[in-house]
Amino acid sequence: MEIVSEIIVPDDSPVITLRVYARVSFSMFYPSGKGIRKAIEKGLFQVNGKKGKTGTLVHPGDCVQLLAEGMLTAPELDLKLEVIFEDAHFGVIVKPSGLSVHNHQLRNVINALPGNLQLSTEPDALKRLVAVHRLDSLTSGLLLVAKTRRFQMEIGRMFENSRITKKYVAVVTGEISGQQEVDLPVDGLPALSLIQPEKCVPSSRFGHLTVVNLYPKTGRMHQLRIHCAHLGHPILGERLYATELPNIRGKGLFLASVGLEFDHPVTGEKMRFEIEPPAKIRKFLEEKEGNPWHYEATS
Repeated sequence: MEIVSEIIVPDDSPVITLRVYARVSFSMFYPSGKGIRKAIEKGLFQVNGKKGKTGTLVHPGDCVQLLAEGMLTAPELDLKLEVIFEDAHFGVIVKPSGLSVHNHQLRNVINALPGNLQLSTEPDALKRLVAVHRLDSLTSGLLLVAKTRRFQMEIGRMFENSRITKKYVAVVTGEISGQQEVDLPVDGLPALSLIQPEKCVPSSRFGHLTVVNLYPKTGRMHQLRIHCAHLGHPILGERLYATELPNIRGKGLFLASVGLEFDHPVTGEKMRFEIEPPAKIRKFLEEKEGNPWHYEATS
């Protein structure tokens, strides 16, 4: 049976069950815990070449594979996406805020990819384009898409081993005056983020708002949102980890993926992609000093 994705568990990973590990590391294929459980029960996950069970323990160095039968046939969505780059092995698109990468409905990034990226003609070309990392529905920005099996597997290992530099930009509540390092587990797994303030502006509602550059050194679900909230500086528009924050009508979460840097796993070429933050964040960077920000909440 064809292998869709393969991950070698990093040396610093704790020993956890396959159900927990797959929920974190294969969420681009199965965004819900229920979907992961069903896929495991169907025998679509293997650990070291053997059929895995939900309670199978996954250790550092283990090889976890997802078999092809787990890929569902989905309709195509006619939606124009901004394409930053593509070659025979991968593409980079800009995911709009409010659009899920993968869900069980028609409107998602995966279903829109066929109309925006070309399938590869390489011998190991994937029959269906695959997003190789996650972005929250509320987060906009750069998203890597695999076209070939080799790229998909190699880039997956690079993500697992923190060999890809990811840059996000966000607006957080309050004033941050110096670089912060947050080392706080997420879902029981190690999680590390660097937070660098870029500009602080006064706010009549929050006292101050700070534009920050965020560098996640691991890739846990909602990691940056959790870490910013843990510092006491939740991201503007946050409704899950800071329920006391007001809504900003029509603006969503002020978080965007703006930079990716890595060595091309097939050609060895240095790849670097960077885009401007969305307009709602650029507004803060362009704000004049001493001009209070009055773009306030509605509820």
